[in-house]
Amino acid sequence: MSKRHRSILKTVSTVVLFFFSWTFGGLFDVAYAAKSATEQKSNSAEVKNPRKQKPEEKFQKTIEDIEGILADTVTDTDTKKGKLKAKKAEIESLDLEIKKQFSDTEDKIKDLPEEIKQRHRDFVKKYEDNLNEFKADLDDIEKTKTEEGSELVPFFR
Repeated sequence: MSKRHRSILKTVSTVVLFFFSWTFGGLFDVAYAAKSATEQKSNSAEVKNPRKQKPEEKFQKTIEDIEGILADTVTDTDTKKGKLKAKKAEIESLDLEIKKQFSDTEDKIKDLPEEIKQRHRDFVKKYEDNLNEFKADLDDIEKTKTEEGSELVPFFR
């Protein structure tokens, strides 16, 4: 073998050995571990600084909390009524924020076709109708005088 062939063979052998070591020798795992550790740190930073919830998300969460309160069989009726009253106040404050969003949306769509504006108005009307019905149900629950062992849940079925 000539010197020229030895140098080519040596270079090819070195490259093959490098890639073999990288793939099967564990170096690839070290690189993966370093990358996943970096991603894990960024994910934990996101957990520490969660994004601010939008009013409609808070509204949905409050409704789910109300459903949970009504489904709770351990808590007495007076405690449930107190919790529901607090949640009702929370819904009213969130309702103001949501109505402000509706107003902002209406300002943004003022240059769009009438059909789109009408859809928005229809949606706002439906929202207000549903909210009024929901508030009426909550008022009925507050006014209800229940005996021991009865449930408040039937108002929402």
